[in-house]
Amino acid sequence: MSAYQLGGNIRYRPGVILVKIQTDPKVYAVGKNGTLRWLKNESIARQLYGDFWSKMIDDISAAFFANYTLGTDIISTQDFDPDNESDDSITIDEDRGWRIGDRSRHRLA
Repeated sequence: MSAYQLGGNIRYRPGVILVKIQTDPKVYAVGKNGTLRWLKNESIARQLYGDFWSKMIDDISAAFFANYTLGTDIISTQDFDPDNESDDSITIDEDRGWRIGDRSRHRLA
């Protein structure tokens, strides 16, 4: 095990769960590569995630905020497609931009 380098914290899968940072009232959609995209209003959230969108929000600690980057706001349904985001990130490797099967990232220098 000591031969493997840590790859970082696991982030939420893009397009599947909405998140809210405990110190921030905004609700974010998770995009590819750990990008948080603020949903500007409830109407957009409902159109993208359905009537029960508010049940899909997970509160995360501000300590984990550094695992994400802020992207552009979602101001219309054309700005974000949860299905495409999810389909493009089937695995953690894909979401991190690693090639599947590339173990060189785990080797110590």
